[in-house]
Amino acid sequence: MASLAKAQIIGHVGRDPEVKVVKDFTITNFSVAVSEKIKGQDKTTWFKISIFGNQGEFVLKYVKKGSLVFVDGRLGMNEYQGKDGVWKSAMEITASDVKLLSSKRDGEPSILAIPLAKNKPAYDANEDSTPF
Repeated sequence: MASLAKAQIIGHVGRDPEVKVVKDFTITNFSVAVSEKIKGQDKTTWFKISIFGNQGEFVLKYVKKGSLVFVDGRLGMNEYQGKDGVWKSAMEITASDVKLLSSKRDGEPSILAIPLAKNKPAYDANEDSTPF
């Protein structure tokens, strides 16, 4: 039986993205806070976001602390022991798509889609052939 753990979130980036190289893989990590009101009280849930390969280069270039982003990907849970010795858990998303909805930097567009590496649009208006 197949299973699915998909997540789509919109929130603010908590820290600038960082890059790690593990074996032959480049991993870009950053955190996103999703806030909501529950019974009049603010509640914030933090997500650790990981994105692999060339896609991470676009994240590094455009996404900064405070940016509003949309993240689509696979949801997971990581349990770890903190520096204080207490066991903790963190929600993690392995992103397949990240879109920058707003930026802290002046002069940038309000909505910027971060393109996925090696993806070609289904139709290019500049091509001579008709798509249908």
